[in-house]
Amino acid sequence: MSKEPAAVRTVPRNVRVPIRARRSIAPRTAAGADGRTAYLVVANGRSAASTGMSLAELAGLLRSTGAREGVNLDGGGSSTVVTAGRGQPVTVQNVPSGGTERAVANGVGVFTGR
Repeated sequence: MSKEPAAVRTVPRNVRVPIRARRSIAPRTAAGADGRTAYLVVANGRSAASTGMSLAELAGLLRSTGAREGVNLDGGGSSTVVTAGRGQPVTVQNVPSGGTERAVANGVGVFTGR
């Protein structure tokens, strides 16, 4: 098993990845793990505050958290982080590129009983 996030593993020589895909700057969402801890990261983008990240930059961010494995999830306007404390309303914590939450059919949830 590789010790680098999946997003930066070497691409086999017979697979062609367009340069545009490797360098494209966009809002990103990713998940990673180190065998003990799961990491969820979101990079804002397409705004005055943040342009986003390339896949290589996203992989570097995951690696800096300690993740050994990682996967790039849906990005763009779907990259939204929401939190809610016990008894508190759900609050958006980042700046979605469309300016507001997008109606999406999937997501990653983390819940605790504490």
